[in-house]
Amino acid sequence: MKVLVIGGTRFFGYFAVCALAEAGHAVTVFTRGRQRVELPPGVRHWRGDRDDASELARVAASDVWDAVWDNISYTAAHAEAAVRAFAGRCRIFLHTSTLAVYTVCEGLYAPYREEDVDRGREMHERRGTY
Repeated sequence: MKVLVIGGTRFFGYFAVCALAEAGHAVTVFTRGRQRVELPPGVRHWRGDRDDASELARVAASDVWDAVWDNISYTAAHAEAAVRAFAGRCRIFLHTSTLAVYTVCEGLYAPYREEDVDRGREMHERRGTY
């Protein structure tokens, strides 16, 4: 599958990108490009600002995607812009909330910050109430 991950260099997005690439999918990541990151071999990296609708449209128009996974949509405006940009350009559009994912991680507590999670850090599920 051709998969575009919006985000994908920090938090759970990075681990998702690695898993998708390892499974043999053609993966492209769309990020701000602020952080230097070593992505798995073969993963394409588009740099851009998701707050700029023209940049979302540019990456959307670059291919027809089997799946687009948006894991850095923080506002309704983000979600609306992405849905508009990828309408007719993908078979599946998946939106996940990074906050919901991290509520079950041992040693992480809200509010979450990018620097709380380092790539390669092993994560463990927190047991009990959270």
